[in-house]
This record gives sequence, C-alpha cells and structure tokens, in this order.
Amino acid sequence: GAIARAGVRGTVSMVPKALSYAVYGEFLHGSLATATEHASLGLRLSTETGQRNCAAHHLAVLAMLAALRGDAEECATRVAAVTEHTDSRPLGLARALTEWALAYLDLTRGRMHEAATRLEELARSEPCQGHPTIRLLSVPHYVEAAVHIGETQRAEAALASFEQWANATQSPNDLALVARCRALLSDGETAREYFEEALNLHRRGGGGGIEEARTRMAYGTLLRRSRLPSAARPHLRAAVEAFTRLETPLLLQQAKEQLRATGEALDDTPAPTAGLTPQQEQIARLVAEGATNREIAQRLYISPRTVEHHLRNIFRQLQIRSRVELARLISGQ
Repeated sequence: GAIARAGVRGTVSMVPKALSYAVYGEFLHGSLATATEHASLGLRLSTETGQRNCAAHHLAVLAMLAALRGDAEECATRVAAVTEHTDSRPLGLARALTEWALAYLDLTRGRMHEAATRLEELARSEPCQGHPTIRLLSVPHYVEAAVHIGETQRAEAALASFEQWANATQSPNDLALVARCRALLSDGETAREYFEEALNLHRRGGGGGIEEARTRMAYGTLLRRSRLPSAARPHLRAAVEAFTRLETPLLLQQAKEQLRATGEALDDTPAPTAGLTPQQEQIARLVAEGATNREIAQRLYISPRTVEHHLRNIFRQLQIRSRVELARLISGQ
C-alpha cells in the first residue's frame, strides 16, 4: 500500500524505504522472486535518489536472497558491495543481515562448523556492528548448525531467548521454528511430536514459505533414518515441490536426495538451463523474453558489462551461439 501511494503521489524518494520494509516480509514468508524484484528496484531507486543507507539495506537483502537460492557468487558480490557502503558508517542492520546471509549459505552447503561460528560471532557482536533483531531471527539457524556439530548445550542456551521472544509475540511462524528446534534437540517419539507441532504452526501462519519446506525436509529425514520411509515420503515430496516453486536449487537437490533414499524414483530430466548458476539462469530467461543487456542490467542492478560476461559463459556452457538459439532452447522448441 505504501509503495503504491508513493508511486501515485510521485514521491519516488519514498519508494526505496517502503520497499525495504516489504522485502523483509517477502523473503521471510517465501515470495523470493517478488522479494528479488522489489529489492533490485529499491536498490536502483535509492541509488538514483542518493539514499546510500537504503541502498545498503537492499544490497543486504539481495545477499540474503542469493544465499537462499544457494548462489555463492552473487551472495559474495552483494556482501562486498554492502561492506563498501557501510565501512564509513555504522549500519548494523545491513552488516548483520549479510553475516546471516553468509551463515545461511554455509548451512545450505552443509558447512555446519562455519555456519555456527558465523552466527556465534553475530550473537556476540557489538550493537554498532550487529542488530538485535537479526541476532534473534538467526537463532533457529544457529540451533540447526550447532546440533549438527554436537554443541547441544549451546543450542539450548541460544534457543531460550528466541523461545521467550516467540512466546511473547505469539507469532505462529516463530513458534513453529521453536518447535522445529526442539525437535532437532530431541529424538524418537518426542522429536516427531515436536515436528508435527511445528507443521501445525506453519499452517496457522499461512504456510508455503521456505522455513516450512525446511521443516518438512528435516522431519522427512528423521523419519527416513528411523526406517519409516512411507511416513517420510509425503513430507519430502512436499519439500521438493516447495523448493522447486521457490527456485532454491541446493535445497531442492538435498530434498530429492532424501526422497530417493526412501526408495522413491524421481524423473530428473534436466532442464534446458541445468548447470547454470541462479543468476545466469535468470539472465538467460530474461534474454529469452526479449530483454536487452541494458534492460537486464537495470533490472538486476548489475553493469551491462557483467551481463555480457555472464551471457558469454551461458552460450559456452549451453553450446549455443545466439540469443535466438537461447530463446528456442528455453521455450523447448
């Protein structure tokens, strides 16, 4: 609503700020494509109107979105840009969000020690270097990493503050994450009961987001390891469907591996753009839609030269020579 009103009134300078509030909710609740589009627009408008602080926030969100997709290259690029924006000013929120993004990327790639270390450092950071909300919101991911490396006491201690906050706000989505953490810290029937509670809370919170999909994958994995493959499959199928819709390839691959381990066969006919990074795939699809390099650069907020670089790599990897061939490949003609 605020974005639309600002646009109608012609107050372009208000739009980046409005977008900065919108994108946090969008990526937390699963609208990753919309969040990416809005963050890119917010970055462009805040840069054009000289709002450097706001630009840093949008860059940080784009880093987090890249981490959610598992795109290490873009995440690193966005994090470096945030560092450049914030070196001379104490923008705790933007810096904390980039640390969370890097930790989330480690978590998604199975680098649990690195993820736990990053999130511990974020929790200990000074107010000028961190941000209390981000430190709190990142706790469920710290618990996940800490449990994997056997640091259960530290995980329990970290969870206590998040659980207190979730109980105070009574947000179903946050309470769902508390239940998931409790499941990860438990075993047997107790763990299954916590996972069921988490899924019920996710549904109460609207469902469909990336964290519900991650809960289903964790629950399905537990059931599979407990030699209950028929019980695991519905949860893992749901995770595969969600990660496909959300365009998070690393998480999708993990969910498929767990589903195959239950004995289910998957039709994995590779997509025409298989092997491209998420950003390369996005560029390829924009080219197929008829966008010019300059239009793509403006939309993704990268330079036309970077678009050209990616396009050359795309052509080489897909063994094609022209934009027309790329459009035909993607359209399946």
